[in-house]
This record gives sequence, C-alpha cells and structure tokens, in this order.
Amino acid sequence: MIEINGWIILVQLTSFLVLMLVLSKFFFGPIALFLEKRRVQIDESFALVKKEQEESSKLIEEARERLKSTENKTKILLDGAIKDGEEKKNEIIAKAKSEADGLVKKAGLEIEKKKDEAVLEIKKGVTDITIAISRKIIKEELNEERAQRLINEFAERVSTEDIS
Repeated sequence: MIEINGWIILVQLTSFLVLMLVLSKFFFGPIALFLEKRRVQIDESFALVKKEQEESSKLIEEARERLKSTENKTKILLDGAIKDGEEKKNEIIAKAKSEADGLVKKAGLEIEKKKDEAVLEIKKGVTDITIAISRKIIKEELNEERAQRLINEFAERVSTEDIS
C-alpha cells in the first residue's frame, strides 16, 4: 500500500524549494529580462510602424495636393495654348484677308488700267474712223491742224458722254 514517509516528503519539499531558488536565480530572471527586452522591442516596432503610417499618410496627402496642383497647372497651360492657338488662327485669317484685299485692289487697278487702255484704243480707232468719214463727207483733204482740232472735239465729246 501506500506509505507516507515524512522524511521523504521533507527531502522532496526541500529539493523542490532549492530547485525553485536555483531556477529563479539562473533561469526565471534571465527569461523575464529577455521577455521584457522583447516586449520593449515589440512596442518600439509598433511605435515605428505607427510613425511610418503617419508619415506615409502625410506623403500620400502631399502627393494628392501635388497632383491636384499639377492638374491645375496643366489646365492653365492647356487653356493658354488653346488661347494662343485661337490668336494665331485669327492672325492668320486676318493676314489672309488682308492679302486677299490687296490682291482684289491690285486686280481692280489692273482692270481699271486695262479699261483705260481699251478706251484710249477705242478713241484712237473712232478718231481714225471719224477722219475717214469726215473726208468723205467734206470731200476735201484735211490738213494736219484741222484734223487735230476735230480729234480734240470728238475726244472731248466722247469723254463727256462717258463711253464706258
């Protein structure tokens, strides 16, 4: 059966207490110190992670602001480029109209010149015909002075009646 021996219990209890003292001095102390150091490291790591999260949030916000600023600048530049393009378009159109007006004026002057040349040629032809008709009508030969006077009279009549 089971015997309870007080002496064995006392030796075992004493051995257990000595074992606990030795373990607490050489084992539990360093383990507790190691666990405390590890807890501090983990707390520092969490603090560092939190700090980095805050910094990354700030950087993300700055990046968003920069993006918004860049979008605004891009819009301003694009609007400026469109405005410059419109101005250049208007300048080109105005220049083309000016050149076209110049060409029209030049053509008008050339037409007027050709018209004047044609009128002079018609007057010369009419003068020659008039002299020929006058000779036949008068049946006399005109001298140079009288022919010139008739030409001048006819030219004066033609210019006042405006042949064109």
